[in-house]
Amino acid sequence: MGNSLIKIATDFKSDPVNLDYTLYLGAIEMAKGKYKDLLTWLDNEIKARRDKRFTIIRMDKTWYTTMLGPVRIKRRYYRAPDGSCHYLLDELVGMGKHRHTSRHVQKMVLETVVQLPFRRSTQTLASLTPVDLSHQTIYRIAGEKIDEFLKTHNKAVRHLEATGELDWGEGRKTCQLLIEADGVMIPLQGEESRKAEAKLGISYEGHQKVGRDRYKTMGKVMYADITSGSAFWTAMTLKLNGKYDLSETDTILGGDGAGWIRQGADCFDASYQLCRFHLNRSIAGTLGYDRDLLKKVKEALRQGDITLARGLLEEEACTATGDRRKDLTRLAGYIRANASGITPYTASIGTSRGTGAIEGNIDKVIVRRMKNQGMSWSIKGARRMLCLRVLWYEGRIGESLAYNPPPRPYRLPEKRVRNIIDKKINTDYGKYFSAGVPALMGPHSQRPWAKVLKSVTGGL
Repeated sequence: MGNSLIKIATDFKSDPVNLDYTLYLGAIEMAKGKYKDLLTWLDNEIKARRDKRFTIIRMDKTWYTTMLGPVRIKRRYYRAPDGSCHYLLDELVGMGKHRHTSRHVQKMVLETVVQLPFRRSTQTLASLTPVDLSHQTIYRIAGEKIDEFLKTHNKAVRHLEATGELDWGEGRKTCQLLIEADGVMIPLQGEESRKAEAKLGISYEGHQKVGRDRYKTMGKVMYADITSGSAFWTAMTLKLNGKYDLSETDTILGGDGAGWIRQGADCFDASYQLCRFHLNRSIAGTLGYDRDLLKKVKEALRQGDITLARGLLEEEACTATGDRRKDLTRLAGYIRANASGITPYTASIGTSRGTGAIEGNIDKVIVRRMKNQGMSWSIKGARRMLCLRVLWYEGRIGESLAYNPPPRPYRLPEKRVRNIIDKKINTDYGKYFSAGVPALMGPHSQRPWAKVLKSVTGGL
């Protein structure tokens, strides 16, 4: 520690503008030493307090990847009474077998890759923190943690599909729940198909005004996956049941008219509403240059007169030719297929604002991370990222790191562990600075940078 402080003093002299960074590096080195001391204490406590039937095989060195950077530690390797072998210190501090990465590093990795590609995540972590991991390691850490979360989720979905039984959730009661769903095609690699539809569903209880002509959804819940329509709605039911009492909720389902979305109306016994955004986009795309007809069709739909709207389109199609006729016929068919979801729109959901929040969420949750130029995914990788993106937006990434350790053959008493950690962490750090720093006592001791160092180290 003395040598590192001398080096810090030299750095101050040569480059005082980097004073904060130099102190930061010094603090990191000090913390590494403290961390290593704590692990040594804990390993010694395990040795002293263990059941003597746990025999010591050897001492091994390894690297722990921590928020402080890599730390080289020594710990004992034991043989348990049943013949199995264990690094009891690894098990105590939550280090996985052959995966010596701390919980906070894992969380930092997840929070980085959910926003950035894996290679850029490597660069970002290395430039801003002491954590330096390859993009393959980052990919593996993220994959393993999300796979553990998905394994539990998939098991619950299969149970619901097989039995139809739902566990009791929070039981929140709400008079109305709006659900919307949509999908977006993402590129694939190494799969039979070149593209797959990533499905996203959201639910919310209504809208809250947050500014002039600006609203936000209240109580939003999300779910995203690449799967069949029936499996998607089963999983969405499972998630919503964890929060709401669905048996007493009036549910509205909004979508763009896709068959798998309308299927959700039966699942939730919901009133189906065609998303106004998609309806208006279809009308404008077909009738954009015919302002008079566009106005008449929109007014007919606003009044809930589906027959009139279809009649206007079919009448125009009779006199049109070529692609124009095909487009008009297609729009009339689209309105006919979704007639039950068009009338009377806002009255049926009891609000002046209709559905339509899904489009912005598709962009934020899926498109921004998974459809950048040059990106392509495997089905497995895409499902992982969709799950991670939803957890991130809901502020639940920590749930994917829930630690369920396997049964351990030996546990150091938790009270003793806490006492050791508290004692070491609360030690007076002043002794590290009182060892004597020549730069503070030499011929340059009155220079500005030396005075700063004295104040930092308690020398004044």
